[in-house]
Amino acid sequence: MVASRARAAAKKLKLGDILRHAFPTVWRVGWLGDHASSVLSRLSRCGTGELGQLQFACGSCGAEEWRPLGCQDRHCPSCGVRKAEAWAAARVEELIEAPYFHLVFTVPGELYDVFRDNPEELYGLFFATVSETLATFAKDPRFLGGTPSTFMVLHTTNRQLGYHPHLHVVTAGAGFDEATGRLVRVRKDDFLFPVRALAASFRGRFLSALRELAQADRLLWARPSIRHLADPDHLNALLSTLFAKSWQVRTDAIAGGAERVIRYLARYTYRTAISNARLVRYESGEVTYTWRDRKTGARRQRTLPLLEFVRRFAEHILPKGFRRIRFYGLLSPAKRGTVLVKAQAEARHLSRLRGLPVPVACSLEPEKPPAMCCTACGAEDLRAVAVLRGSTFTVLNPHTYALPPPPTGRLQRREAS
Repeated sequence: MVASRARAAAKKLKLGDILRHAFPTVWRVGWLGDHASSVLSRLSRCGTGELGQLQFACGSCGAEEWRPLGCQDRHCPSCGVRKAEAWAAARVEELIEAPYFHLVFTVPGELYDVFRDNPEELYGLFFATVSETLATFAKDPRFLGGTPSTFMVLHTTNRQLGYHPHLHVVTAGAGFDEATGRLVRVRKDDFLFPVRALAASFRGRFLSALRELAQADRLLWARPSIRHLADPDHLNALLSTLFAKSWQVRTDAIAGGAERVIRYLARYTYRTAISNARLVRYESGEVTYTWRDRKTGARRQRTLPLLEFVRRFAEHILPKGFRRIRFYGLLSPAKRGTVLVKAQAEARHLSRLRGLPVPVACSLEPEKPPAMCCTACGAEDLRAVAVLRGSTFTVLNPHTYALPPPPTGRLQRREAS
């Protein structure tokens, strides 16, 4: 039965299956750039054997089988589960004993097409202005009066695969004064910063920096909907309108420990836009996927034409080399191994003095990677013994298993060092 479940899981619809149907048309039409086309090409070949194969031997029944290698692309929903779990474990180790808060920063819809035409510039600006805003508020002695522990994750999609850039921020409700070595906690466990003042400060910084980018001629205005913004008068009119609007910033105290939010965000750190579990079917040139209604909590389905589905997915492909997870304050690379350790020790000391209870473990189960089950007997005792990439056949453990020859062709065979 376990073996049959493993075979059924292998037949589950995956994103790569859908992209393989669409990629010839997408390539012929040519409406994607080189980077997006390269990413979609890798995703479409994931798990097909074109990127290589890995040989496994079952320690229970001795059966041997070849399985295709994944693409290991950061946009792939099939390859990121194990990486996401390792990332979450690393973030949990960096927590300090203090209240934690989850903030979400968004931008008005009038700027979405500007983001689409200038993703690298504006995603970077998004991170910079949010981090500057939070650092300014954190230094204020009325709030934290020190350096907080903060990380941010960029998301660009909503629940229906639409375009909706927003930043998730997880920050400790405590600031560490490096001059005195004191850790100052928030006065109330459910209040970090005044939200309206936070949103207004972020709005002003972002719009001012956006105007500077435009004046320096560092922005593109390619889409018809925003082409008129190349005229400074039209751009200034838009910026004045946006400055008069109330921008949305959500801030919530995290109940049950920060590990819960870390586990939630980890599921979206090594995949983009949609998971394989949400894909329902592909038939007659249409893709059906599920989404959850925020108001009712009900799971609903939506069907899109194949090329529209691919177009929506491609909108969420990040610029080459762009980091969508960034660390600030005590979590910055310069302070993580030194100042953060001091802050964690000070937080433990303060907790003992105040007699605070030990933080409760996370109640949200981590997303489990797919089990490596033998298709012959169902045992989870598979061991990788050889890998085939291109013309190279590498024996990983030659002293444990007697291996058959490579599957086909004249290949170079070598032992792993």
